[in-house]
Amino acid sequence: MANIAAGRDPLTTLIEDKGHSVHSLALATFIPETTMRRRIADRDFTVSQIRAIADALAVTPSDILKAAVEHSRSAA
Repeated sequence: MANIAAGRDPLTTLIEDKGHSVHSLALATFIPETTMRRRIADRDFTVSQIRAIADALAVTPSDILKAAVEHSRSAA
């Protein structure tokens, strides 16, 4: 996974590093964009959404979870 710039959301950084925007990721995963934005903000993904996002980004589901946990730790 890419190095995370200070102060940046790790999941959003991963998405951008893989050449996607939230909009293009939503299209690639068939997750409505409003749902995708809400899930990214809340870190409240279903297992099927995590798999779809991981597949679209060509990473493992654990990479998605690591980015979400890293964000949670930095927000605490």
